[in-house]
Amino acid sequence: IAVGVSTVALPASMFFGSAAVTKAATAGGVYSTPDGTVWFVTKDMQKRPFTSAGAFLSYGFLNFSQVTPADASVTALPTGSFIAPADGKIFCATETKGTDVAGECALITGSKKASFTSAAVFAAQGHSFARAMYGDSSFLEKTSNISDGSAAHLPGVLVNNGGTVQMVVSGGLWGIPSQDVFNSWGYNFADVVPANSADTAKSQVGVIPARMAGELVPTGTTDDD
Repeated sequence: IAVGVSTVALPASMFFGSAAVTKAATAGGVYSTPDGTVWFVTKDMQKRPFTSAGAFLSYGFLNFSQVTPADASVTALPTGSFIAPADGKIFCATETKGTDVAGECALITGSKKASFTSAAVFAAQGHSFARAMYGDSSFLEKTSNISDGSAAHLPGVLVNNGGTVQMVVSGGLWGIPSQDVFNSWGYNFADVVPANSADTAKSQVGVIPARMAGELVPTGTTDDD
């Protein structure tokens, strides 16, 4: 679906403030470099860059007040891949570039973009443009379009299954066992869509644990673990 949008990507200067210079890189830390890039330090101590403010803000546990200037301990870390917007988010392009078309919105799933074929399909899947993020996703590969409003939701989407919030994953559903776990990942109930019959036909195959420092995406604990 292509809609008229205005960017919420912030200028590079907005990433800087009066925060004290850091003393050592830490897993889960977010740091800015003078070129305006904001980096996330993963649990295996890589620094990975965000491509836009929209991508950064798609992770609900991150906010700009956490960003501090990078020192040598950060810049010396090995550089990892670009950080895609969070799975399950609706992401709208702010300019035509790479795989982006200005104003086009898609669901992020498996770090790829799945476009909706119509506004009716978008609405039938329970999504809202009011919850969309905006920015650069030009480096993301496109995947198959979403053309059936009654189809099972794609991996990364949070669904309300009879009062239980679960995440759709490949091969089933992951449960979220508590409000604390839900909050640790920065999830918002406004992003939870109603489960449809295709979703409820799936089995719960794992449970999402609380987020640990340096983690960006959950890894469910399966029944076999």
